[in-house]
Amino acid sequence: MPNSTIAELFQQLLTENFEKDDAPSLIYDKTVITFKELDAITKIWSSKIKSTVSELKEMKNAESKNKINGPGTDQPVIGVFIPPSNLRIQAILSIFRTYGIYLPLDDTLPPQRIKNMLNQTACQVVLYHSNQYRKILEEATENLEHPIHLLDVTTFCKKINETITEVYEQPNKDPILAVLYTSGSTGEPKGVPIKHSNMINRL
Repeated sequence: MPNSTIAELFQQLLTENFEKDDAPSLIYDKTVITFKELDAITKIWSSKIKSTVSELKEMKNAESKNKINGPGTDQPVIGVFIPPSNLRIQAILSIFRTYGIYLPLDDTLPPQRIKNMLNQTACQVVLYHSNQYRKILEEATENLEHPIHLLDVTTFCKKINETITEVYEQPNKDPILAVLYTSGSTGEPKGVPIKHSNMINRL
């Protein structure tokens, strides 16, 4: 386990339980999702994330590397602007599956604070789930310093699609898992990169 990543552990869990048709993998409120369903959903979502990031990389002025707390990284930063729900969990797991960097966003934060987080991390994609959240994001991303794409997860196809083939290579020996921001109570909030190994050590 010490040499594994969260993405590898997630895939291992899906593989071990894939044939258990009724085995629940995710239970939130009254929503129950089996391992097979979670595999299909996160496979589709991660494919959409990857294709969107690829499109942005081809755009002009989108060639600079993300900068997180100093050192650069080729991993894309993916924001999640979804309230606590099964959709939020599915979004996070989909990001991990692509070796993207998870950036949690909160609707209690003012738009300018969200904009600063997006700029500082060079966030490329934000996943959201309703028009209410999109309006906040549109204000926060106005005149942003880099291209960004807003994806409404409710529009994603949730049907099993056997044509999707995953090829997500681990970007480096110890990739970054997420960027968590401090409260900023003693100054300007700063993004702290959390690596896969950091999370593995806590499990």
